[in-house]
Amino acid sequence: MIKFTTVGPGSVQIKINYTSDLGNITNCYEETYSVNLAGKSIDQRLFYAKVDEWHNQKTTFNLISPGDYSLTVRGCYGWKMDVDNAK
Repeated sequence: MIKFTTVGPGSVQIKINYTSDLGNITNCYEETYSVNLAGKSIDQRLFYAKVDEWHNQKTTFNLISPGDYSLTVRGCYGWKMDVDNAK
């Protein structure tokens, strides 16, 4: 899970990179992954797919309320997330 804060309403770009190079796959039996965004103005699944069908994603969301948000990933392998326009 990563957390970020917005100081005003507006667009936030989320970049998610997935690679087996970033994580440990020992005892991992997940066949799917999901990424959820939660906060004051949103609680939504952003991505859901089979692990072998997904690599990198980039999306932009208009968050209407400033405040604290979190991105939660469920799945195997490694993840790197970047959030632009957030504090």
